[in-house]
Amino acid sequence: MPQVTLEVTSNILETFTPALWAQKIHDNLLTSGQFQIADLKTRVLKIDDYVIADNDDARSFVHLTCAILTGRSVDVRQNLGRKLYHVLCEVFSESKQKQICDISVEIREMEKETYFK
Repeated sequence: MPQVTLEVTSNILETFTPALWAQKIHDNLLTSGQFQIADLKTRVLKIDDYVIADNDDARSFVHLTCAILTGRSVDVRQNLGRKLYHVLCEVFSESKQKQICDISVEIREMEKETYFK
């Protein structure tokens, strides 16, 4: 915990380096002081089949979902979201500058009562 999923369309301009991206996400999550390294789990998915808006090849997206257990304040969740968003903007800056690349982050809560490990 947290469970992180990073989805990127296959047409992004950056070289597909999932381990590097996951490490940047982990580093950022650790600096928040909310998590221990052993609890971080990140998967990176390259999306080959997608349609964005008018199906223009110049469009791409990067979406990160970070699922965390309940109990953290809205401020903590917002700060996590902002930090992760800025990391993604840095990592995918070429796509952001040269394409219509939508970058988004969702911080989702998982109920402790229904999360099993």
